[in-house]
Order: sequence, then structure tokens, then C-alpha cells
Amino acid sequence: MEDKQRGTTTLKTLDNALSVLAEFTLETPTWGLRELSKKMDMNHTVLHRILKTFEEWGYLRQNPLTKEYELGLKILEFTSVVKQRMKLSEFVVPVMHELVDEVGETAFLTLRDGDKGVTVEIVECERPIKFNVSIGTRTPLHAGASCKVILAFMDREEQINILPESLQAFTSKTVTERDALLRDLDAIRDSGVCVTKGEFSEAVLGIAVPLFNTRRDVVGSLTIAGPVYRMPDEIVQEHAEKVLNKGRVIQQYMDRFGSFY
Repeated sequence: MEDKQRGTTTLKTLDNALSVLAEFTLETPTWGLRELSKKMDMNHTVLHRILKTFEEWGYLRQNPLTKEYELGLKILEFTSVVKQRMKLSEFVVPVMHELVDEVGETAFLTLRDGDKGVTVEIVECERPIKFNVSIGTRTPLHAGASCKVILAFMDREEQINILPESLQAFTSKTVTERDALLRDLDAIRDSGVCVTKGEFSEAVLGIAVPLFNTRRDVVGSLTIAGPVYRMPDEIVQEHAEKVLNKGRVIQQYMDRFGSFY
């Protein structure tokens, strides 16, 4: 009976301790003893012991100036373990398959690498005529929906600094005049989605949405692409909504777990 009671007591103590740790969120990353005690309706002495225990283990640290508590570096050890076990691709690819099933076109994920976009994931549609792209393909940021949407969500100063003096033309529809390109980028940013027709590959239409890291810096994009003839304006609008929806799903995951590529 004593062992059973001790086990129940131990679990209750652990439950209290974990509930304290759970109060440290993005919205409330720091807590003072008095404020947290009031919020949790917990005895000051009990709460103080829990906070000090977490501090001794490195899960919390106390700011020497404000005396408030915040998450400690020990937490990073857990996030490192999670990052090794949970790659973003394991979540993104199934979402991309859903998107391909919905629109019937190829989907791909692009990540920014300096002044280029790099294709890192591809899910092809089953149609005989389709857009072909290879993993590892590197593309300048000024051409094509997948890269142009990344450029659009950079700060203007960064846009100007990253663009070369001479913009390479990949097709007759590639925008190579800087002022015209900057106007395009503003429009893309306002709409939240980028649609291009034949800018990087002839007769190919692309629809892309941006993806951001937890600091809200644009880091990549989700794109579908296919032959222009298969996507008249009314279909483009429908497909754009579907890409936006799947982009939101991926973004929610990235906001929670970070980008693990």
C-alpha cells in the first residue's frame, strides 16, 4: 500500500513539474515566481522548489537582473534528438502527394541557398506530359515561380543586393528589366502567391507559395508546375487556392518543429 501511494505521489509531482515547464511558451517565454504562482494557483514554496530543480538540471535559467525564469540550453539537447529522428521531408512529401492528387500536376519543394533556389523534393504526376525537374537543380531567384516567390518575400534591400546587374533570360518571357521585376515582386507579395507562364521553361506554368522559418525569414517555396495549355485562368485560380492550403499545412509544421533540412 505504501509503495502504491508513493508511486501515485511521484506521478503527481512529475505532473506538477511538467505543467510548470509547459507554461514557458512563445507567447510567455519568461516568468517571475509570483506571476507564475498566481497563474497556476500553486503554492509559492512548491513552485520555487520545482523551478530551482529545473534550474539545477539546466532546463530553466534565472535571469540575474530580472530574476525571471526562462528556458535553459538543456532543452536544446532534446530538440537535437527530435531533429535527428524527424526530418521535414518525412512530413512534407505526403502533403505534396496530396497536392499532386488534387491538381494532377508535378509538385516540388525549393529551398533558398544564397542567390539560388535548390530543388530538394519532387512528387511527379502520372500524366505522360508533365513538368520535369531534378533534385539538386539550382535556379536564379529572378525566374520561375518557385524561386521568384522566394525573392518576393525578401526585404527590398536584400532583393536589390542579391540581384545581379544583368538578369539572365531563360525564355522570351523572363523578366530581365530590374524595375519591372521589382514591380512583379511587389504584386506577388501582395497576393501571397506567384504565378508565372513560360518564364523559366517554355510553355510551363508554375504556381508557388513561400515558406518561412520561425524567425519569419523566407526560406523556400512549395510549387506546382505543368503545361500552360492544361491550366486556363479559371483552373489557375482553383489550383492556387489548393497550393496555398497545402502551403499552410507545411508552414504550420515548420512553425512547430522548424526546418530540419
